[in-house]
Amino acid sequence: MPPGLAINPRGRHDRANGGGRAVTAFKIRQLTCGLVAVTLTLPGATSATTSATLSVATETSTPDYQCQPTLPVFCRNIHVGCSGRTPIATAPMAIIIRGAAAHLTFADGQPPARGQVTSGGDLVIRLTGSRDWIRIEPDGRYSHRIYRSGRAAMGYGICRLITPS
Repeated sequence: MPPGLAINPRGRHDRANGGGRAVTAFKIRQLTCGLVAVTLTLPGATSATTSATLSVATETSTPDYQCQPTLPVFCRNIHVGCSGRTPIATAPMAIIIRGAAAHLTFADGQPPARGQVTSGGDLVIRLTGSRDWIRIEPDGRYSHRIYRSGRAAMGYGICRLITPS
């Protein structure tokens, strides 16, 4: 079990500290993005709400990624092939995540960027000072939305989790 994560195996809870219903089952799995997903099952839950998944960062998770774009340029619409090709080139990037902060460096010499990280099932990085964002799915696929001259464009590719140096 990851450090700092404990679940009472008997399903008890502490009402004095705001405890709710007892957990009857749980499953822990490590996501590609360096987070831990914990699925909790509560007694009396309906089939529509049988369990809830919570992704939490562990104290030891400091994910770093190397991301490679699939297309050479950003596109106006990636949902229909690459319609609306832009002149904006995509570039491989390295992403270092520490807590809720992300630092991005691009292989083509663009200035480094910083962002804020949020997570659910996917990891989302919203770049500081812009509307741009990057979403990394648990299997490593990513999509990158940028806004230039008031218009949106997207790129996509694959990110690989690398060991911090």
